[in-house]
Amino acid sequence: MGHSFKRRMLSLALGASLLGCAAMAQAAYPDKPLRLVLPFPAGGATDLMARSLAQKPGVTGRTRSQVMPGVPTIAETPGMADYDMTLWLGVLAPAGTPADVVKRLHEVIEAVMRLPEVVRQMAEYGIDVRTSSPEEFRSLIRSDLAKWAAVVRKPGMQAQ
Repeated sequence: MGHSFKRRMLSLALGASLLGCAAMAQAAYPDKPLRLVLPFPAGGATDLMARSLAQKPGVTGRTRSQVMPGVPTIAETPGMADYDMTLWLGVLAPAGTPADVVKRLHEVIEAVMRLPEVVRQMAEYGIDVRTSSPEEFRSLIRSDLAKWAAVVRKPGMQAQ
């Protein structure tokens, strides 16, 4: 399997996740068109897959967006029940940070992320604000590392 194919598949996965984010960011969906720009020539596998995805955008996570509840998840599409490509953002502290410091950072960050103004501003970008405990976040990171490692290993890709 050539590097070109691997790059295209990774780009397709990234494009699919960005398409879901773009769909969520469209305030007047489906009244406004989506524009998806791919770094590959028309007619190839990436182009065909992107055209297929662009015809019916969806939320890439497991649950519908709080911001756009009328937009279905991709997992709701027949044959795509296991689809889950959730983008998350988080704050990490160095290993060995004292538990009381981690607890205080979590309390402050969570309080800020729940402020109505922050939630409103994030919603303008199509972002659902969801917080978790440090333990839940650690579990999510481990779970995603295992999931994506399996995806990379499946087509025989090697770490470089």
